[in-house]
Amino acid sequence: MSRDPDEPEVLIEDGKLVCPWPNCRAVNNIVELDVASRENVLSLSENGVITAHLGDSSFESDGYECLACNRAVSIPDSHEITHS
Repeated sequence: MSRDPDEPEVLIEDGKLVCPWPNCRAVNNIVELDVASRENVLSLSENGVITAHLGDSSFESDGYECLACNRAVSIPDSHEITHS
């Protein structure tokens, strides 16, 4: 599989995720970006305040990024991401 050169693979060094960009190399600052869709039921309280009740939601991964340099990165194919 060919990688996008604008999304270099995250480095794993001493059990830590390291930004692969040479002028960054931040440690443990990698985040998953996602897009969420959510349905929140609205209601009107007795004092006239509209409240949103958190409802069903679904998330799709949109990529990965280093928080320190705000540049796109990729996750090594040898590693699986588990959401908790």
